[in-house]
Amino acid sequence: RIAAITDYELRRELTLRDLHKGISNLNKFAQRKQIIPLCRESLIIATKLWADLRKAAQPTADNKNIDCDVIMVAQALKLQDRYDQIIILTIDIKDLVRFKKFGIEVWDWKQALVDWKYKEVNLYNPLSFK
Repeated sequence: RIAAITDYELRRELTLRDLHKGISNLNKFAQRKQIIPLCRESLIIATKLWADLRKAAQPTADNKNIDCDVIMVAQALKLQDRYDQIIILTIDIKDLVRFKKFGIEVWDWKQALVDWKYKEVNLYNPLSFK
């Protein structure tokens, strides 16, 4: 399953690049009800998380940026009690690794694709990805 904010980020890039097959595949994925909707409670969590990170001088994005990472993490935190494990696949390991303290696993998406291809699951130390 993917967070609605991830659907947004992926869809905007596919649309910008006119990658219609990718958009079609994303639509098929969404039809299988695999998108985790964005709810108000997640946005409230994201707001506090966003402010706390800035107060600690550890923002994940520029102040003018929508900061999709924080919204995605907030959704994960909101749904944590529904799932045995929350894993975020990302290219942005360095910004998201700080959320491991909340029990969220962060994996490099390229390595996860390789693992999936070979039907392996590895637990990674995100700090080893630079």
